[in-house]
Amino acid sequence: MSIKSKLMMSVLVGSLMGLSTGVQANGAMTIGTNQPGSLFYSTGVAVSEALSRNGVDSRVQSYAGSGPLMALVDQGALDLAVINVFEMSQAANGLPPFKNPHPNLRVVARLFDGQIGAVVAAKSDIKSLADIKGKRMTAGYAASPIAELMRKAIVANAGLTDKDIVTVSVPNANRSGELLGSGRVDVGFLAVGSGSAEELNASLGGIRFLSLDDSEEAVFALQEIMPQGYPATVTNREAPPVGTDGDTQVLTYGVVLVTHKDYDSEKVVSILQALEDNVAHLESSVTNFQGIDRAKMGGALNIPYHEAASQHLN
Repeated sequence: MSIKSKLMMSVLVGSLMGLSTGVQANGAMTIGTNQPGSLFYSTGVAVSEALSRNGVDSRVQSYAGSGPLMALVDQGALDLAVINVFEMSQAANGLPPFKNPHPNLRVVARLFDGQIGAVVAAKSDIKSLADIKGKRMTAGYAASPIAELMRKAIVANAGLTDKDIVTVSVPNANRSGELLGSGRVDVGFLAVGSGSAEELNASLGGIRFLSLDDSEEAVFALQEIMPQGYPATVTNREAPPVGTDGDTQVLTYGVVLVTHKDYDSEKVVSILQALEDNVAHLESSVTNFQGIDRAKMGGALNIPYHEAASQHLN
């Protein structure tokens, strides 16, 4: 075994030992998220700050995609992760892009509805999702394969496949925004309300999310790829996020905080208490948190909760 392999094994074993006592080696909870600039990173930071306000030591650790996050939580090597219900369901059942089942994943709390969509410059002549036919669109998302499935679901909603567009490979959403900002693609793919969307809006002088088709046939095509997704307008904000208006329908899905099924029950309750005690801070930090309460935290459907979370929220 190489030195690198030995070091990686040592870290994993140490983390697993931390799970058995309910305490990581450094005593702090670690929240895994996507890369800085993403909505999920901002969410992880807000949750960590809420925990700190209640005297719970925590930190945020970013990862290049959901694959490592799911594996580490399932193995007990990572305390918490911010993910969407689609990737949790796919991971738990060993469905693409996950090769093996991750049976130990459990929800601590549903945080809010995440929303994502195809985005263009405000001055673009692409006015509807159907107009992306023949256009250059970012794709691939090697660092986040679950995002690629979500992008394909949006394309399917327009009655199209990748054969109908020109795909340009990118590793992640941040790079998607960069290519759209520089004019090297016509259509990007970003989370509504994310830091990347805000930055792109400023650099381009405006962006516009392309509204999904909410007809029965179009929704069926979307859900053939992403069963947990559906078109919806943005309703939980004081003002519409950049690139949207009151009628813009974007791909909507639940965002959850997950842990290992054997994670310390007292810590799970302390996490939930911190979220309940710091609603105002969460709402001011990430607009998606608007309206979070105990009922919503317990509202993730068809996926298992940690036993202590289920007892606390019900």
